[in-house]
Amino acid sequence: MVSMRQVEKSVLRLGSEFRSATVNFRSEGNFKCLLFKYLRDLPDTRIPSKSDTAGIELIHAEFPTTTNSREHHDLVILTPNSAKIFERDYAEPVGVWSKKMQFMCVLEVKFSNTDPRYSPKIKKDIDRLSNVLKGGTARNSCFIIFIDRNVDWDTNPTYRNLRRQFERATRRYGRLKVYCIPGKSGDVFHIERGTARTIVDDSQT
Repeated sequence: MVSMRQVEKSVLRLGSEFRSATVNFRSEGNFKCLLFKYLRDLPDTRIPSKSDTAGIELIHAEFPTTTNSREHHDLVILTPNSAKIFERDYAEPVGVWSKKMQFMCVLEVKFSNTDPRYSPKIKKDIDRLSNVLKGGTARNSCFIIFIDRNVDWDTNPTYRNLRRQFERATRRYGRLKVYCIPGKSGDVFHIERGTARTIVDDSQT
């Protein structure tokens, strides 16, 4: 089973790639694809399958939500039991098996090349991640925002407010984690249980 420590290392690996060459990241798709690869490259991301020799993947992109099969999470890590249900019911309509899924972790990714505010799109992702925790369909959830700017979390009121909003959200839902990754100058933050922790980024040294 993939651990949250492994998930964080994959997120920070992507953050280092971003900070070393922001020009290579022009859309959220760039981030999702690379993070998807890093997560799938982790050990123990497949379980044995009765019918397929390659096994069943636990890591999936654009995976249907359990409440509305027409909506999708950016990335999910299935529990082994849900992966077995997914394999068994895969031929059924999406709405049949998507409601049965349980996630070890759900991840939503955002990218901004302007000074980001706590916009409706960000709030929607945070609410969705909070709801999977509240509803018991996910053990953990992560919101990851990449910002292609010079970021000052302390003196710039826009960034200070954004950080406070994330702190409030993670205070309400203890298993919600937020990663804030500037592309240029500024601290990389991991926010959990209302507390922001600075992460040292070795790629900038």
